[in-house]
Amino acid sequence: MIFTDDDMKEAESHPILGPEYFASRRFMERFMAGWENEHLQPLADTITSTVSEMIREKVWDDFRDWLLIDTETNAHGAMRDMVRRSVQALLSGEEWALKLYPLASDYQTEKVRAEIAKLIPDEIAKARIADLEKELADMRQRLDWANR
Repeated sequence: MIFTDDDMKEAESHPILGPEYFASRRFMERFMAGWENEHLQPLADTITSTVSEMIREKVWDDFRDWLLIDTETNAHGAMRDMVRRSVQALLSGEEWALKLYPLASDYQTEKVRAEIAKLIPDEIAKARIADLEKELADMRQRLDWANR
Protein backbone atom coordinates (compact mmCIF):
# COMPACT_ATOMS: atom_id res chain seq x y z
CA MET A 1 0.00 0.00 0.00
CA ILE A 2 1.47 3.33 -1.05
CA PHE A 3 -0.75 5.59 1.03
CA THR A 4 -1.33 4.90 4.70
CA ASP A 5 -4.39 5.83 6.71
CA ASP A 6 -2.38 8.67 8.22
CA ASP A 7 -1.49 9.94 4.72
CA MET A 8 -5.16 9.99 3.83
CA LYS A 9 -6.17 11.75 7.06
CA GLU A 10 -3.51 14.41 6.55
CA ALA A 11 -4.66 14.85 2.94
CA GLU A 12 -8.22 15.50 4.13
CA SER A 13 -6.91 18.31 6.36
CA HIS A 14 -4.69 19.66 3.56
CA PRO A 15 -6.51 18.90 0.27
CA ILE A 16 -4.11 21.01 -1.83
CA LEU A 17 -1.16 18.79 -0.86
CA GLY A 18 -2.86 15.41 -1.29
CA PRO A 19 -1.84 12.04 0.14
CA GLU A 20 1.22 11.82 -2.17
CA TYR A 21 2.82 14.76 -0.35
CA PHE A 22 2.55 13.05 3.03
CA ALA A 23 3.57 9.63 1.68
CA SER A 24 6.63 11.09 -0.06
CA ARG A 25 7.56 13.08 3.05
CA ARG A 26 7.29 9.92 5.19
CA PHE A 27 9.40 7.97 2.69
CA MET A 28 12.10 10.69 2.58
CA GLU A 29 12.21 11.07 6.36
CA ARG A 30 12.87 7.31 6.71
CA PHE A 31 15.40 7.41 3.86
CA MET A 32 17.26 10.44 5.25
CA ALA A 33 17.28 9.05 8.80
CA GLY A 34 19.12 6.00 7.52
CA TRP A 35 21.36 8.10 5.33
CA GLU A 36 22.31 10.43 8.17
CA ASN A 37 22.93 7.69 10.68
CA GLU A 38 24.57 5.14 8.43
CA HIS A 39 26.41 7.29 5.91
CA LEU A 40 26.81 10.86 7.06
CA GLN A 41 27.69 10.26 10.70
CA PRO A 42 30.88 8.26 10.00
CA LEU A 43 31.86 10.78 7.35
CA ALA A 44 31.17 13.66 9.72
CA ASP A 45 33.11 11.89 12.48
CA THR A 46 36.10 11.36 10.20
CA ILE A 47 36.08 14.94 9.00
CA THR A 48 35.63 16.45 12.44
CA SER A 49 38.23 14.22 14.06
CA THR A 50 40.73 15.02 11.30
CA VAL A 51 40.02 18.74 11.47
CA SER A 52 40.02 18.68 15.28
CA GLU A 53 43.37 16.89 15.29
CA MET A 54 44.84 19.41 12.85
CA ILE A 55 43.56 22.29 14.95
CA ARG A 56 44.82 20.66 18.16
CA GLU A 57 48.27 20.12 16.65
CA LYS A 58 48.44 23.71 15.38
CA VAL A 59 47.29 25.12 18.72
CA TRP A 60 49.76 22.90 20.59
CA ASP A 61 52.63 23.81 18.25
CA ASP A 62 51.89 27.52 18.62
CA PHE A 63 51.48 27.24 22.40
CA ARG A 64 54.65 25.16 22.77
CA ASP A 65 56.62 27.61 20.63
CA TRP A 66 55.27 30.56 22.61
CA LEU A 67 55.96 28.81 25.91
CA LEU A 68 59.54 27.93 24.95
CA ILE A 69 60.26 31.41 23.61
CA ASP A 70 58.70 33.02 26.68
CA THR A 71 60.68 30.74 29.01
CA GLU A 72 63.90 31.44 27.14
CA THR A 73 63.26 35.20 27.24
CA ASN A 74 62.41 35.11 30.95
CA ALA A 75 65.46 33.01 31.82
CA HIS A 76 67.70 35.26 29.74
CA GLY A 77 66.26 38.34 31.42
CA ALA A 78 66.65 36.85 34.90
CA MET A 79 70.28 35.89 34.29
CA ARG A 80 71.09 39.28 32.79
CA ASP A 81 69.42 41.02 35.73
CA MET A 82 71.37 38.92 38.25
CA VAL A 83 74.66 39.84 36.57
CA ARG A 84 73.67 43.52 36.34
CA ARG A 85 72.65 43.61 40.02
CA SER A 86 75.81 41.82 41.10
CA VAL A 87 78.02 44.28 39.21
CA GLN A 88 75.96 47.20 40.51
CA ALA A 89 76.25 45.87 44.07
CA LEU A 90 80.00 45.49 43.72
CA LEU A 91 80.49 48.92 42.20
CA SER A 92 78.22 50.61 44.74
CA GLY A 93 80.05 48.98 47.64
CA GLU A 94 77.33 46.69 48.96
CA GLU A 95 78.83 44.65 51.77
CA TRP A 96 77.80 41.22 50.46
CA ALA A 97 79.37 41.90 47.06
CA LEU A 98 82.59 43.26 48.54
CA LYS A 99 82.90 40.25 50.86
CA LEU A 100 82.24 37.89 47.96
CA TYR A 101 84.85 39.39 45.61
CA PRO A 102 87.54 41.92 46.59
CA LEU A 103 87.41 41.33 50.37
CA ALA A 104 87.10 37.55 50.27
CA SER A 105 89.80 35.37 51.78
CA ASP A 106 90.15 32.76 49.07
CA TYR A 107 93.16 32.15 46.85
CA GLN A 108 92.01 34.50 44.07
CA THR A 109 91.33 37.56 46.22
CA GLU A 110 94.73 39.18 45.73
CA LYS A 111 94.41 38.83 41.97
CA VAL A 112 90.87 40.31 42.05
CA ARG A 113 92.03 43.27 44.15
CA ALA A 114 95.01 43.87 41.86
CA GLU A 115 92.80 43.83 38.75
CA ILE A 116 90.25 46.19 40.35
CA ALA A 117 93.06 48.62 41.24
CA LYS A 118 94.32 48.51 37.63
CA LEU A 119 90.84 49.18 36.27
CA ILE A 120 90.26 52.38 38.26
CA PRO A 121 91.54 55.07 35.91
CA ASP A 122 92.10 58.70 36.83
CA GLU A 123 88.89 59.64 34.97
CA ILE A 124 86.79 57.88 37.61
CA ALA A 125 88.66 59.60 40.44
CA LYS A 126 88.25 62.97 38.69
CA ALA A 127 84.54 62.32 38.11
CA ARG A 128 84.09 61.42 41.79
CA ILE A 129 85.91 64.57 42.89
CA ALA A 130 83.61 66.59 40.58
CA ASP A 131 80.55 64.85 42.12
CA LEU A 132 81.76 65.74 45.63
CA GLU A 133 82.57 69.33 44.66
CA LYS A 134 79.07 69.76 43.18
CA GLU A 135 77.52 68.26 46.31
CA LEU A 136 79.58 70.64 48.48
CA ALA A 137 78.57 73.64 46.35
CA ASP A 138 74.88 72.65 46.61
CA MET A 139 75.18 72.33 50.41
CA ARG A 140 76.89 75.73 50.69
CA GLN A 141 74.15 77.30 48.60
CA ARG A 142 71.46 75.77 50.84
CA LEU A 143 73.32 76.88 53.94
CA ASP A 144 73.65 80.42 52.62
CA TRP A 145 69.94 80.49 51.78
CA ALA A 146 69.03 79.10 55.19
CA ASN A 147 71.18 81.72 56.97
CA ARG A 148 69.51 84.68 55.24
